[in-house]
Amino acid sequence: FYPYVYEARAKCVGFDLPYELSRLAASWGTARKIQDAFSIKLVEDRPRLPAIKIKSINGNAAFIQFATPLRTKSEKKQIPTHKVYRGYFLDLKTLGYAMSNKSFDGIDEVAKTFGVETHLKNKKGITEDAIRNNVEKTLTVHSLYCKIISVLEDTFLVKPNDSNKLYSPASISKLYLEKLNIKPLLEKNPEFPENILGHLMTAFYAGRVETRIRKTPVPVTYLDCTSTYPTLFSLMYMYQFLTAEKIEHSVTTEKTQKFLDEITLQDISKKDTWKQLVTICKVIPDGNMIVPVRSGYGSKKTQNIGVNYLKSTDGASLWYTASDLIASKLLTGHTPTIQKAITFHPVGIQQNIPDEKIDIFKGVTINPRKESFIEQLIEKRLEMKQSLDSEIDKTIQNTVKIIANTVSYGIHIQVNSESEKQNE
Repeated sequence: FYPYVYEARAKCVGFDLPYELSRLAASWGTARKIQDAFSIKLVEDRPRLPAIKIKSINGNAAFIQFATPLRTKSEKKQIPTHKVYRGYFLDLKTLGYAMSNKSFDGIDEVAKTFGVETHLKNKKGITEDAIRNNVEKTLTVHSLYCKIISVLEDTFLVKPNDSNKLYSPASISKLYLEKLNIKPLLEKNPEFPENILGHLMTAFYAGRVETRIRKTPVPVTYLDCTSTYPTLFSLMYMYQFLTAEKIEHSVTTEKTQKFLDEITLQDISKKDTWKQLVTICKVIPDGNMIVPVRSGYGSKKTQNIGVNYLKSTDGASLWYTASDLIASKLLTGHTPTIQKAITFHPVGIQQNIPDEKIDIFKGVTINPRKESFIEQLIEKRLEMKQSLDSEIDKTIQNTVKIIANTVSYGIHIQVNSESEKQNE
């Protein structure tokens, strides 16, 4: 293992690597400097060979890397001439999830999704059949790796060496942003007011699902809006915000209140209306508003998002998007009173974004300074849906959908939770 994976820097490819590597461990312990991670040693009598650190992200992915190898006191005093090699670990279970947004229990399921034939059987013990089955599994891992890498490279135009950066479908989206050299908001606007970021975060209600009638059979009508998030992203001209050199804001309380007073249901079908929704508003819920709110419902301690009438009993105010207040008005007939409104404005285009045609997907070329790659991907996906011939075709078009969804919604708000250590 070490002569190849560590010294020769070969790729370590497997299925469910945290499990497979832990089966080889001679010892284990808690990893230092990485919270909630564990460390395993494959060899006990070679202290200069690094341990392997594994930190679980979820049931589908984990961060895996070599620890810093043991150094002598004199080596620690020397100025390092190169970075510590952390290894190249690629888990096909994780890669399959990133490419399909599906969780897999076994390698057979991933192989079927990507059209790789398998002949695996459940053989245990040290027998000729069991050994032959292990050899077959190794060959299957290799075939599956080659197939997924070819799809990534030929269809999504992702470089093979970037495949170990993919931990979820959103990871592919991040590679797209890197390819187009689109930088995050705070990297381009490091002095963006933190209090306004806080207002934006409190106004962000993600993953909202409403159930009005429960445990009662009723006639229903199935309604599906094609590519909802990318459509809203396009209608609100959010690509200009994504590629902006700078994002400015202004107080627009009177203008927004007038807009809210006059808006009607018919106005929602007008494109110009959607351009005016890049505004957040501070209001005091008066009991006549139907708005989303995070709270404990029922006997459970878990905080959920409910969409219901809300009243502030102590005069406390909350921030909501203009669209949430419009929805409240249309549902109740009551127009909320805005205490303060802040509207955002994109300024310029990031200088490092190329002003030339770039291939972003097989058969899709755009100029990122002039065209939204999200719109182009969705159009390509709709074209692909007309001729789905195999399971891999279905997977590819679904991945295109996820890329567009994650870039247009959700990828820019990432919360990294950390548990605080209690002082004894």
